[in-house]
Amino acid sequence: MRNYRINLQIPEILVSGNNYSDVLLDDRKDALCFFDVLSERTENTANVDLYFAVNLLKLYPTITERATEYALSDAVRWIRSGGMFTIKSIHDGYESWSNWGMVKKEDNMQPFYLFKIKTSVEYVLNC
Repeated sequence: MRNYRINLQIPEILVSGNNYSDVLLDDRKDALCFFDVLSERTENTANVDLYFAVNLLKLYPTITERATEYALSDAVRWIRSGGMFTIKSIHDGYESWSNWGMVKKEDNMQPFYLFKIKTSVEYVLNC
């Protein structure tokens, strides 16, 4: 869910019942991933942005150059393995997260890496 506080857009996850918690960058975690379903959708399709924040040093300790490409490759492989998402584009760096409040340019400095994968998904609603 998107929530707005002090004119900042904040991503939140449902914890339980009606309780939501902020999805905040935390350099104590090796990786963070969440999705944002964009508002324009149909009864069986949606555009979904998948956000990733990774600590390259923790996830790829033996890779000495271009660890960002390993992170992107792993994320794409994971997305494709589900079979429901079509990847439309990949955006990386601070700018890919700039619509979320409380994200700073420093959050995308080595060993931390921010990126977003824009996707579309088709699903069946069986209610």
